Amino acid sequence: MTIAAPPLTKVPNYVNGQWVESTSTEWVDVTNPATGKVIAKAPLSSAAEVAAAVEAAAAAHEPHRIAFYLYDLASEFHALWTKGRDLPYLRFIINNDAEMTKARLAMVQGVVTVLASGLGVLGVGAPNEMR
Repeated sequence: MTIAAPPLTKVPNYVNGQWVESTSTEWVDVTNPATGKVIAKAPLSSAAEVAAAVEAAAAAHEPHRIAFYLYDLASEFHALWTKGRDLPYLRFIINNDAEMTKARLAMVQGVVTVLASGLGVLGVGAPNEMR
């Protein structure tokens, strides 16, 4: 007997202390970096949804949540980058897999965009490069 895998979890947005379903029709895979397996789906939230989350944080006088999120995102990205040094299948550029390379480079660009935008909201400039 074969047992079907459970459906993938669609992760909602977290706004103002509550889980809020996204109106997005586009979702991206969330993968386990250790296995490469898809474990959930996350919405490509609209600019209005992102603005609502930022406004809720500002209205609650909790702009620190943005800073904490940016720190967590940068930390997770750095951890994945570091793991790629020792585990070739986790590297962002895979010589024999153009599709995976494109997907990972799109993720890198997404992380850059989120970090730069978040820092801009906080009134902090983003460096052009890290050394």
